[in-house]
Amino acid sequence: MNKSKLLSMILSGVMAFSMAGSIAAGAENVKTKEYSLTELENMSKEEFFELEGAEAQYNTWVKYVDNTYNSLLTNEDTADNAGDIKILYTRFSVNVRNDGKYKFLESEKKLKNLLGGREVEIESPVISEIPQWLNHFVIYDKDFSISKNEITDDDILFITKYQYCIRQVCDFSFYTWDTLPLSITAYGEANGDNILNIRDASFIAQKLASGKADELPDTADFNSDGKTDVRDAALIAQFMTARSAAKAEGLI
Repeated sequence: MNKSKLLSMILSGVMAFSMAGSIAAGAENVKTKEYSLTELENMSKEEFFELEGAEAQYNTWVKYVDNTYNSLLTNEDTADNAGDIKILYTRFSVNVRNDGKYKFLESEKKLKNLLGGREVEIESPVISEIPQWLNHFVIYDKDFSISKNEITDDDILFITKYQYCIRQVCDFSFYTWDTLPLSITAYGEANGDNILNIRDASFIAQKLASGKADELPDTADFNSDGKTDVRDAALIAQFMTARSAAKAEGLI
């Protein structure tokens, strides 16, 4: 089989893989009821606990407040910092390279829709102004904080509902420090120009077609599965398409 025919097959595979991902995402949306934060807030505690995993998440927060948070307040070295109202300033993050739920741009839009009119800032690979890959999808919510001296059951219930809401999109975890180091790595970079763009997808496809996958750098493994193949080229193409759409919609 000649090189151009093989390259054509690989690029066809890129398109097929991209379409399959979109179809699968659509199927997931049909199957599962997704609750907005407003809908969750309007539920009683008993109604909320009927949702799968809700009560377990709540109990986890109760333990956190009883143990970790309260210990901060009684520790002389951290008492001043713990006294800052931002100790429970709502900040959630997920490493999207390890999260199977994350879908380029779809997850960002879905999250904003579920959170309604809250004043939130979102950082993600797709809508970041940074031209390289940003590992984390982060939510900063400016509307919510808790006083150090009075954490009520209602506070804990709200945090649980908030986390339940956003975990419908990705498996976000909670952070209590003021700054979250964001890992910026050249994932997807393959052709040596240190700029992630569609040319990297094309370069990967060309190398695969030439049987020279071993010449590709480790960063070409865009989906972090331990190998570089057509799926990496497909995912880069999806990512760049999503970024273009985000720019067109004024999200970047």
